[in-house]
Amino acid sequence: MAPGSVTEKMYSKSVMLLLRERIKFLACLAHRTVALYVLKRLVCSFFTRERSNSWRTICMAAAFRFAIDHSDLRSNMSSSLKNYLKWTESSNLPAAVDELPDGAHLLWIGPKQLDQVILYFHGGAYMMSCSGNVMTYCQYLHEELRQRNIHVGIAILAYSASPYSPPHVVDSFMIQAELVPDNPFPTQLRETKAALDMLLNGGAKPENITLAGASAGGNLVLQMLAHILHRLPSVEPIPETRFRGVFLMSPWVSMKADNGLAQHLLDAKHKYDNISSLYGRHVCRTLLKDISDTDIPFVDPLEAPEDWFNGIDRLADSVFVMWGEVECLMEGQKRLCNKYLEPYHPQVEMYEQVSGVHCQPIWDSAWMSNVGEPRIVEWFSHVHTTGKAKEEAI
Repeated sequence: MAPGSVTEKMYSKSVMLLLRERIKFLACLAHRTVALYVLKRLVCSFFTRERSNSWRTICMAAAFRFAIDHSDLRSNMSSSLKNYLKWTESSNLPAAVDELPDGAHLLWIGPKQLDQVILYFHGGAYMMSCSGNVMTYCQYLHEELRQRNIHVGIAILAYSASPYSPPHVVDSFMIQAELVPDNPFPTQLRETKAALDMLLNGGAKPENITLAGASAGGNLVLQMLAHILHRLPSVEPIPETRFRGVFLMSPWVSMKADNGLAQHLLDAKHKYDNISSLYGRHVCRTLLKDISDTDIPFVDPLEAPEDWFNGIDRLADSVFVMWGEVECLMEGQKRLCNKYLEPYHPQVEMYEQVSGVHCQPIWDSAWMSNVGEPRIVEWFSHVHTTGKAKEEAI
C-alpha cells in the first residue's frame, strides 16, 4: 500500500471509525458498569452500616468511588479558579478573586470582608481542584450565619494541586507509577502562609480569623499549626498567632500507617466509605514520596510525638473536629483528638456523624439536603458570636 494513496487514506479513515466505535462502546459499557455498581451498593445498604444514609448520598458516594478508580481526572479536571467562575456565574453571584504568588488564589464566597473571616481549605488529596459542591457548601454556611446576624467573609484558598491519575490495576494488584507530584510538599503550606499574609496585610485581625479545612484541607490546617509551633525550615516562619477557632472536617491523617497496612485490612477500613482502598493507598504513596523522615510529622501528625501540638491552646480559642461513622480515616481522627489535641487544649469538641462517609456534609450539599450538618453551623455561630462579644468588651 503506497504512502499517501487513496487506499491508505481509506484504511486510515476505517481505523479511525473503528476506534471511535470502540470508544463509544467502552463509554456505554462504563456507564452501564457504574450504574450496576451504584445499584449494587444501594441494595446492599439496607443490610449494612450505610442504611441510615439517604439513597441520594449512597448513590453519590458510590458513583464517586467508582469514578475515582476508573477515570483519568488529570485530563478532565478544571482548575479551582475556572470552577469558581463557572459556579459564581451559575449562582448569579459576583466573583471576587485575590491572586497569590505562584498561581494560588483566594476565592471569596459572598462579599469580600475582612472584619470576620473564615479561611477555608478544600480537600482532594492535594490532587484535585476545588469543586462547585464545596462552594455551595460554603455559601450555605455563609447564609446560615447571615440569618443569625453574623456577617463573615469566607475565602477559599485555591492552592496548587498535583492532578490525580488513577493507578493501573491488574488482577487486583496495583501497579504504582513513579509519579512525582507537580506541586509537592511544602508547596501548599507556603501558599497558606501567603494567603494569611494577604488577609493580615489587608486589615484582618488574627483573632477574627477561623481556620477551616476538609480532608486534605484539614491536613493543611494542621500543617500550618505545626509550622507555627515547630517551624519547618524550608518555609518562611509564621509568627505565633491566636485565631478565632479551628474547624476540621474529616481531616486527612494516618497516611503513613494506612500505606503500610496489608491490603485486606485497608479494604476493611474503606468498605463503606466513598473512598476506595485503591485510591487511598495511591494518594498516600504519592503524597509521601520523597518526604524526609524529619518532615513527615508536618504532613502526618500521627507520626509525630504525642506532644506535637503542645501549645495549640495559644493558637485558637476552640477546636471542632468531625468525621463520619463509616469513613476510612475515623480511627486516625479519633487518635488525633484523644492523644494529640485534647491533652493540650481545653476546648476541643468532637462529633461523629451517624453513618457518615468522608466529608459527608459536602456530599449532602450536592443535593441541598441536610446541608451543613446543624452542629457545624452551631459551632461557627457560637465561635463568631463569642469572639465578637469579647472584642466589644475590650
